[in-house]
Amino acid sequence: MLIALGYGLFRFKIADENWELVLSKYALYIGFPALILNALSKIEGSLSDYSESLLLNAAFIPVLFLLAFVVGKLFAFNKSLNSALFICAVFSNIGFMGIPILQYVYGDAVLPMGSLIASTYIFGVFTIGILYLEYQKTGRFRLFEIIINLLKNPLLLAVLIGLVLNQLKVSLASPVSEVIRMLALSVTPIIMMVVGLFMARSSFGKFKDWLAPLVFSGYTLVLMPVICMFLINVFDFGIGPNYPSVIEAAMPCAMTPFALAINYEMDKNFIARSIVLSTALSLISIPIWINILT
Repeated sequence: MLIALGYGLFRFKIADENWELVLSKYALYIGFPALILNALSKIEGSLSDYSESLLLNAAFIPVLFLLAFVVGKLFAFNKSLNSALFICAVFSNIGFMGIPILQYVYGDAVLPMGSLIASTYIFGVFTIGILYLEYQKTGRFRLFEIIINLLKNPLLLAVLIGLVLNQLKVSLASPVSEVIRMLALSVTPIIMMVVGLFMARSSFGKFKDWLAPLVFSGYTLVLMPVICMFLINVFDFGIGPNYPSVIEAAMPCAMTPFALAINYEMDKNFIARSIVLSTALSLISIPIWINILT
């Protein structure tokens, strides 16, 4: 519905293509960092209480990056599609959809674990992922410049700040905390409408243009949770306590890659179609996974 709203705003000439740039920058520099800080503020106790979940996801994320890299090389995708696949193949909608769904399934007690799982994905994407995107964009592996750019990245900074505040047991003043919470709530509808704006000014494409997003939807909705389950069994992690990680792995494509697409010249058509298709299909797949795991 939010994607359709963005689509309608453009079609009825209320919005134009400048909205896409402005709202994407808002999401990247304000909305998403606020979402991260808000999630990390809900973590209670020591990080060591969640060490097994952190270790599982720290192993899972590099496996996903490696798989995306191998697939990109095997099929010789162009640079923009390869970059989009590399990020989308890891960054599922673990925040906007994942955390509320975990809360619905397990109650409020799962919020700290959900926040840490989301933070692990974010940290992986904005270290390994951005390193790769910077290399794809410049064609050179300039480590010092890449590190400097990483330290300027608002999402990675939000993760680092949130973890430091959490470990130092620093509580933000109530008005500040409330503003961050409100900004965090704003980013989901905004970036979903941006996807609609983009699709409204883009060609719907032929059926074959939706084949790659369809295959990708199968990957993110089915294969990712299967890989996560495989790692749990191979490395003998606790099965029940780590089912939230499997549910998070079963989320559809996230909106963050679309917000990054402008800066890193990624294939926005592939990302937008993957978001729409995987989100629609997740209405079927997520209840199935919940039924299997609970």
